[in-house]
Amino acid sequence: MMMSIAVELAPKVRVNLVSPGWVRTPMAEQSLQRIGPALVPTLPNQRVAEVDDVVNAVLWLASDASSHCIGQDLCISGGALLVVPRGQMRPV
Repeated sequence: MMMSIAVELAPKVRVNLVSPGWVRTPMAEQSLQRIGPALVPTLPNQRVAEVDDVVNAVLWLASDASSHCIGQDLCISGGALLVVPRGQMRPV
């Protein structure tokens, strides 16, 4: 849907999507305490995102620095959606 809207509104409006993974927030803290020790070693950058990681991505998309970025899904997940080698992640 985002891509369709991006095509319809371009070039007057740039439409992009931000897809965060786990972000350390008060709402997520209890879950992160439980699954964090198993989750963090599976992330390529070895840490859960902080709110500022997502904020900085959104600020970049809102700036002229991303003026040629249209219809993109910016994944802010620390690489969580990259292919995980077999056996690296174990069930919690």
